[in-house]
This record gives sequence, structure tokens and C-alpha cells, in this order.
Amino acid sequence: MKIKLTNVALLIGSIALIANIGLGVVYFQQRSEKESLISELADVQQSFNEYNMTNDLKNQIADAETRLEEAQQASIDARLTAEQAYSKENLSNGGILDGVLQLAQHNHLNVIHLSTKPDGNEIREGHTYSTLVVDMRVSGSLPNLAVFASKLENGAIKAVTIDDISISSSSDAYAATLNFSVFYPVNIEL
Repeated sequence: MKIKLTNVALLIGSIALIANIGLGVVYFQQRSEKESLISELADVQQSFNEYNMTNDLKNQIADAETRLEEAQQASIDARLTAEQAYSKENLSNGGILDGVLQLAQHNHLNVIHLSTKPDGNEIREGHTYSTLVVDMRVSGSLPNLAVFASKLENGAIKAVTIDDISISSSSDAYAATLNFSVFYPVNIEL
């Protein structure tokens, strides 16, 4: 039996065509699986990102709650410190005036005049405070007056606001007239 060359070529061509069709089917199946896996991977990645954002938010909330608790405790501590700084003994024994006079002396100023008067109550940050108004006149060098006013307002004596200040000069010195208020809790009596 003699097989013709055309039949062999036809047989080989048919086998090659069937193999190509088979490879094409496998290729399209794998491509479809690849697209499905890419879609699943994208969904998993999105879920993972949402989970991380949720964890980040939870961490941020926990951090914010911790900072809020610390701030509340600091506020309570500051209030207690202020109340302790204005104990009845300090106020009734002239503690405020002693502090003002010591501050003036420390800054090499001469106290020319000092007077005080109570000025009622004031509500600040939800707490009621009594106000003591102090009128004062001091003399000395301009830099010493500036340092005195800065220290007075920035905490050398607790809870002070300078309401008015005026500075005048003479041939040998400067003089400052200060009007400032000292606040203290109302449960402390002068």
C-alpha cells in the first residue's frame, strides 16, 4: 500500500490544524481564568486596603482618645495647681502683693504706688473666679519695665491679665503705670 505524498501532507496539515485549534482553546480558557484571577485579586486588594484603612482609623481614634484623656487630666492638674497657688493663706497674707513686689524688686524697679480693689466675679472656661484689680506705678529702666510687664503677664504671678499699661519718661528714668487683674477661684475669700 502506497501512501501518496499528498495524503501524508494532508494528514500532517490536519494534525497541525487540530493541534492549533486545541492550543487556541487552551489559550482562551487560560486567558479567561487569568482575567477571573485578576478580578479576584483586585477585590482582595481592595478588601485588604479597606481593612488597613479601618485599622488606621481605629488606631487614630485610639490615639485621639488617649490625647483627649491626657489633655483633660492636664486641665484638671492645671486647675488644681491654680487653686493651690491661691490658697486662702496666700491671698489673706498678701501673697499676691508680695509676689508683685518681689517681681518688681527682682527687675530693679522702684514701686511708687500700689493699690488693690476687688472687682466682682468672672466666668472663664466654665469656672467662676473672683477678680482682684491692682493699680501700680513703678519706675526704672525701659528694658527692666518691659521684662517686668512680660513676666507679670506670662506667669510669674498666676492668672494675671494686664488691662492697661502706660509708660512715661523723665530725664533720668522711665515710669510705668499698670492696671492688671488677678483671677482666683471664688471659693477662696480675701
